[in-house]
Amino acid sequence: MIAQIDMQRLQAAIAAFAPRSVLCIGRRAAQWVAGWTAAHPECRITRRETVPGLAELEASERADLVLVSALPATAERREAEQAIARLRDLGGTRVILGLLPGAGWQAADLFALGFTRLGKLVADDEPLQLYAFDLNAYKTTPDWLNSRYWAHPELWGKHWW
Repeated sequence: MIAQIDMQRLQAAIAAFAPRSVLCIGRRAAQWVAGWTAAHPECRITRRETVPGLAELEASERADLVLVSALPATAERREAEQAIARLRDLGGTRVILGLLPGAGWQAADLFALGFTRLGKLVADDEPLQLYAFDLNAYKTTPDWLNSRYWAHPELWGKHWW
């Protein structure tokens, strides 16, 4: 069962991220963040109708939060996956993605890109499936990945093996 999310819960999730900069892609994305920006005028908002290209994302500053309510309808599946991956990797630390239920995306497709399911947004005339990516919660650091097990600077230059 997919959880139903209303606009209030979505705005609460955005507030929990406490973004200082937001990249909004699509007309609905700006509506999603309107409550946050009204209460926090220092938050920098960038609005786009389409997903920025690779060169533009590399040249721009990474946003704290990317909200996507529109992927190109004419894009092929591979192009759409690459656009989502670009936004995840270069666009922002956190991404909330809204997809139309009949757009042909399966949950497994987005899980493979590192997204988790937030639920179904029922606030608009067309319901959207919401997925989120949070770089800070993507993978916990394993215990073995620390200097106690592999980096012994005090032994550098003393032993060769």
